Amino acid sequence: MIIEGQKKRRGKSDLWKAWEREVASWLNTRRNPLSGGNNYTDDGKSRIGDVLLKDAVVEVKLRASISSISRARLVYQKAKERGLPFLQVERERGNKDLILLVVPYEDAVYLVQKWRERHEKEAVSDDSTGNS
Repeated sequence: MIIEGQKKRRGKSDLWKAWEREVASWLNTRRNPLSGGNNYTDDGKSRIGDVLLKDAVVEVKLRASISSISRARLVYQKAKERGLPFLQVERERGNKDLILLVVPYEDAVYLVQKWRERHEKEAVSDDSTGNS
């Protein structure tokens, strides 16, 4: 029972869906309501990713604890106290295909929006030159 003035507690399902919606809003789109292979494009292909984008795949995860963030927290706090920007970059030994960036929330929003703007400009440029 919820008493007037109290906030309704969100279940785990509500939390990760809200996080997907928030990340999708950074990209001016919506979350994929049926991600995980249950959603299909008009061509019948499985729509991958947690965010609805035609030209990119965005996975969004919400974890109780992430070792990278746990390790970064102390250094981030020291950088913040000194008024310095913070960035942590990680990769697996022997794998240069993917890296993990740990950045403060505001910087993540900015980076994702700039990433999207760049890809939108590239798509327009490709269209104008006749490349597809």
